[in-house]
Amino acid sequence: SMAVAPSSASRGQIIVQPPYFTSSTFVDAVREDVTLLIQSYADQYERARPVQPFTLFKDIWVSQGWTWIHFKIFDARSREIFLKVMMRMFTERTTVAEAPIRRVGALFGLYIFFNTQPSVSVPQLHSVSHIEVTSDLYDAIIHLPDTLDTEYLALLRPHVIYVLSDFSKVGAFHILPHSRVHPLNPRELPRELVVEDVTTKKRGRPSKRERKKKAKDSLVALNKWL
Repeated sequence: SMAVAPSSASRGQIIVQPPYFTSSTFVDAVREDVTLLIQSYADQYERARPVQPFTLFKDIWVSQGWTWIHFKIFDARSREIFLKVMMRMFTERTTVAEAPIRRVGALFGLYIFFNTQPSVSVPQLHSVSHIEVTSDLYDAIIHLPDTLDTEYLALLRPHVIYVLSDFSKVGAFHILPHSRVHPLNPRELPRELVVEDVTTKKRGRPSKRERKKKAKDSLVALNKWL
């Protein structure tokens, strides 16, 4: 395991080490947040059947505090990893293994996250121009509209087509080989597993809930000093 901690840069700046963003501390907490986001969307869509389903998603995005996600990390080297990991947290939820409504929520989240990277800010923030996806995942994403063929999901279809068209116009997707050859770097997330010190660890293995709580607490602690 790797103990990931902030490191001090020159001129008194505090920088989060890039490995933090590929560690279980960050990845597990963000996965939980993404799950909450897309499940909230699925639940509210089912109840409201909104005429403007993308507007509903944006409202949930704002209400859950995602608006400020880009202003957490400023160092370019750390930000590069942060952005790539965040986008993987969304793309991994667009696979055919997910329910169509949750796939749409993940796609909407990816679209907003990608397009709200600050282009003009002081200080200027590093941004990425491509979203890395494996060829099989890309095929699944571009065929997502075909799965929205029921009355329940029909309202989503034009919005999904618009999002995919907009991604296509800017050449957003960087298509990598098939997932079976593991072309993404890191190969798997999380890459670093952060565990408690064995001298202070409680007897017995921590439950999944305890591990998630620890990851969440670490992320909250990070936010306090950022």
